[in-house]
Amino acid sequence: MKRWYKIMLLLVVLAAIYYIIRKIDLIHIYEVIKKANYELLVLAFLSMGLSFLSWNYRYYKILRHFKKGINFFSLFPILMSGVLINTVTPTASSGGEPLMAYLASRKYKIKAAQALALTFLDKVYNAIIFFFITLYCVLFIFFFINIPPSIKATILTLLIISLIIILPFIFVKERLKLKNFFSKLVLKVLFATINKVNKRFPTFKDFELFVIKKIQYILQIFKIGLKDKHLITVGTVSTLLVWFFMYLSQYFVFKALNYDIRFNAILIVVSLAWLVGNLAVIPGGIGVFEATMIALYSAFGINLAIAGLATLITRIIYYTFAIGIGYLSLLYTQFHIK
Repeated sequence: MKRWYKIMLLLVVLAAIYYIIRKIDLIHIYEVIKKANYELLVLAFLSMGLSFLSWNYRYYKILRHFKKGINFFSLFPILMSGVLINTVTPTASSGGEPLMAYLASRKYKIKAAQALALTFLDKVYNAIIFFFITLYCVLFIFFFINIPPSIKATILTLLIISLIIILPFIFVKERLKLKNFFSKLVLKVLFATINKVNKRFPTFKDFELFVIKKIQYILQIFKIGLKDKHLITVGTVSTLLVWFFMYLSQYFVFKALNYDIRFNAILIVVSLAWLVGNLAVIPGGIGVFEATMIALYSAFGINLAIAGLATLITRIIYYTFAIGIGYLSLLYTQFHIK
């Protein structure tokens, strides 16, 4: 993506944030903070922690299904290291999965291809459930919320993009023609690049067969994971818990600010903000996520000051885990995973 496009997007986000801040009554925010219930803020923090633990449980059950001896607690630093990388890399929060796979393969002596497949399988379970949550949110907004047509069109476009992303994971074909799936040109470029560093493959044909076997192996794991009833049940329930505790964290923040809000509104706003933030090219969707949340809360008739403050507090709680605990986890893995 061209640099000018990224700069333009960043300027648009900053302009949106500036427009929102101008309309926020800082004196009102000060009064709200003075009356805040800090015990409920602690519950918001704990709920966010339970969201990450539920995610760790899903990842743990997926790995353990294919490899015995996985420890739930020793896996948590690996997960949080990946969350850190996801938070600081742009677009679709996908930068942390290769790191998680690498650390898991080293820690539990799993084949690199298997660890990568299982790590992305974890992401697939989340993507499938999140798609249906997003679908519900979009339908609710279209039929029950009075917002400008331009915003509705934008939301519909985002839903279509997410559908395009998720469909390949839902419909994994057993007889996928891998030779057609991978462009010969891309393979030849990879072969030439790798051969400059390590002449492991004598000919291009050897390299092509190696890649095809690895992809077939990964797809085989995907097919097992998407057909195994026990894994599907565990993946569905744990993913629902991941999102439920995240919504609950936001709910507790609003309650701490002495503001009554419907849980359904939180579900819709947080879900759509995550969708927009993950599709943004800005690392972690920072700015885009917050601006989307505040704008959507405003569409629900929530005071801008309350919406802005609740969003800020929730993001601070999230970044405490994603960046704070994520960074400590990364340091831990550097010393304890060889």
